[in-house]
Amino acid sequence: MTYIHGHGHARANHATRTAADSAAFLLPHLTKDTRLLDVGCGPGTITRGLADRIVELGGSPGQVAGVDRTIDAPSSPSDPRFLRGDIYALPVPDDTMDVVFVSQTLHHLPDPVAAIRECARVLRPGGLFAIREVDYGAMTWFPPNPGITRWRALFTVVADLQGMQPNAGRHLPTWMERAEWSDYDVSASMWSYGTPSERQRFADSWIARTQEDHYRRHAARTLGDQPDGAAVREAIDQITTGWTQWRDTPGALFLMPHVEILARKAQKAQKAQKA
Repeated sequence: MTYIHGHGHARANHATRTAADSAAFLLPHLTKDTRLLDVGCGPGTITRGLADRIVELGGSPGQVAGVDRTIDAPSSPSDPRFLRGDIYALPVPDDTMDVVFVSQTLHHLPDPVAAIRECARVLRPGGLFAIREVDYGAMTWFPPNPGITRWRALFTVVADLQGMQPNAGRHLPTWMERAEWSDYDVSASMWSYGTPSERQRFADSWIARTQEDHYRRHAARTLGDQPDGAAVREAIDQITTGWTQWRDTPGALFLMPHVEILARKAQKAQKAQKA
């Protein structure tokens, strides 16, 4: 998986995410016995929130594990387990998990269908597969701002060049069908940034991400320039100005939609009894 938009500051922003704001559609389905795998867990804050819910129901944190290619989540006996692994080759045996949760991960992948199939492998028959993905093309903001418009346009082209899908949310049902899933429900939810403190945190995060060398290299490739070239500087200056103007505008609003999937893995067919 290649991370596009500023790795360090993005990870810091991801550390503010919780099970309540990222997995509300899944929480009612957890029980004290649930064995759960959080794939692409990042800093592990959502993983811990899911474990906390299972503990509240009478289970233990050891029933929950988070998997990511880079693990920077400290652990203790009171925490879930954290495993280093790849979404295309999960370090988990077949048919062992009651729930597999994947959030904001598939849009970074060149082959999300293969990732869905691998997640299905580790899920027990009758287990629950929960996916939540953003849709960049459906994001909207007010007031209009050419800097933020360019931010989305640049990200979209970078993702296309990497073979990724920034509008993953709308593709989830199609990807499920291609992965040969038929029993699933679709829902949607929204993150909103409208209070002064929300605008400050959200805009400052994106401003910081655009200053990282990682982001500049991607922008340079997209614009046919060098990371310190004039075209890259001009684009990043316009994007930074746009986020600053939006952040400082009273009443400004940003809406980020997500599509959610809840899918049941088919039970294995019963072997025919001998006559």
